[in-house]
Amino acid sequence: MTGSDQIWNINILGGLREPYFLKFVPQGIKKIAYGPSMGEYEPVGEELVRIKELLESFDFISTREQSSSIFLSTVLKKKVLTVVDPTFMLDSTQWLSVIGKKELPKGDYAVCYCVRRNPLAPKLVSKLKEIYNVPIYNVSDNLINVPGTQKDYIACGPEMFVNLVAGAKFCVGTSFHLAVFSTIFNKHCFIAGSMHNKNRILGLFGLIGRENHLIFDNAIIEDSRSLSIKEGNINHELLDKMILKSKKS
Repeated sequence: MTGSDQIWNINILGGLREPYFLKFVPQGIKKIAYGPSMGEYEPVGEELVRIKELLESFDFISTREQSSSIFLSTVLKKKVLTVVDPTFMLDSTQWLSVIGKKELPKGDYAVCYCVRRNPLAPKLVSKLKEIYNVPIYNVSDNLINVPGTQKDYIACGPEMFVNLVAGAKFCVGTSFHLAVFSTIFNKHCFIAGSMHNKNRILGLFGLIGRENHLIFDNAIIEDSRSLSIKEGNINHELLDKMILKSKKS
């Protein structure tokens, strides 16, 4: 079995990585792909021919984004399902039970998590801090500095990361999995958008009616109405149906 995250995104992996396509699995052994991502990359030419050869021996294929499922369905001439990221297989109570509870900061706060640098992120953080007047804790990978954030928990471990998101007033950053955990814990999440994260985050935000939380330009940041967290709980109805369908698949 293979899957999850951008293991089929040749662009960020610097080439086709055959183990992620189960090249090493002996003939006759069942092969399944659950939720891998191709990101925004669509292979062509020899890469596409090779990927087609590798995937034709799979018994079941699904991907994390609808765009990848449509693309591979056309290439392979068979149905490729779209499923939720496996992170969604646990609900909020289960996640906190598995990960364990940690002591959180006192009072309201927000969480910033960037997995790549984006010039919109500091502007977005600055505007949200101005609107809500709460400390924003930076937990970013690779010690990415985001001006206006506090570094108390920078590069913290997964247990603290999940706990911080669970207790946050809102979240902000560039990470798909920040958006995922924010959704699991019913938190508003504002993502500085780029072509690297557009498809997967729009796919998620489209299910919960938060497409306007993926932000691509300064004008939207300056319009504080688009940064509102006053609309109440996030609508999980479509997402819950997708989770159930993914579990059944």
